[in-house]
Amino acid sequence: MRSSFAALERRTYLDFAGIAPISAVAVEAVDEILDLYSVDGVLGAGQIRDGIESTCDSVAAFVGVESDELCFVRNTTHGLGAIANGLDLGADDRVIVSGAEFPSTHYPFATLAGLGVEVDVVEPDGVARPLETYARVLERTLPARVLATSWVQFSTGWRTDLGELGAMCRSVGTYFRGDPMCVLRWTTKSLRTLSDELACVGYDVSPPKIAELLRLMGYALQAPRKTIEGNQHPDRDSQFRYI
Repeated sequence: MRSSFAALERRTYLDFAGIAPISAVAVEAVDEILDLYSVDGVLGAGQIRDGIESTCDSVAAFVGVESDELCFVRNTTHGLGAIANGLDLGADDRVIVSGAEFPSTHYPFATLAGLGVEVDVVEPDGVARPLETYARVLERTLPARVLATSWVQFSTGWRTDLGELGAMCRSVGTYFRGDPMCVLRWTTKSLRTLSDELACVGYDVSPPKIAELLRLMGYALQAPRKTIEGNQHPDRDSQFRYI
């Protein structure tokens, strides 16, 4: 894995994925698409579309869902924006977001205030963002429909106990949405891939053993599924126009 990033031959990268070095695999894929367009122009679009559909089929088979239950998104903002605007939220609803947060986690939900949704912002207490702060906001009179946060806070590096916070949300019926760019308690990597990556850093662990350890640690494979969040909201179009 590390060998596919030329930048890591000279540097150690500790920043976030949005400005990360590009892997050799990504560079090769982009080159193939540009070569295809240079030869066939827009006539090559069908071949690209076939590749996307094939990839979707492979991912669906891996995570155990149907292909039409998956959707590729451009980035975190695109994905969380689709979630925020796909929920049936209106003037009688409340959402909770973290302050001093990475923009792609904060703004898709914070902008719902323009539609009358009450938005509570949990600001950090210095560096820390203790669970008690979230608990106080969750216990307010108007139940919160959604709580959106990251495991590792962008501005401070504070790590939130997602297990405890998720349990708090479930106890009051609040959807819990984390930032998929952070390492939450799921993995989309195959057991073989995890085994190979561990071998690269000196740990010889078999795929079955990795599966056993992940189950003990509370991890699971995860894929986005279509959910019915309620009836079509009359202000759905205005939500998109507002963003």
